[in-house]
Amino acid sequence: MDSKIKETLEKQLQLLSERSNEALPNELAELSRAMVEIAVMLIGT
Repeated sequence: MDSKIKETLEKQLQLLSERSNEALPNELAELSRAMVEIAVMLIGT
C-alpha cells in the first residue's frame, strides 16, 4: 500500500473516531464497522 493511501486511511480513521464521540447510539454500529474495516486494511500493510 502506498504511503499516501495509508496516510489517507489513517486520517479517515481519526475522523471516524472523532465522529463517534458525538454519534447517536444507532449510528455507532455503522461507525464501528467502518473503523474496523479501515484498521484491518492498515494492519495488512
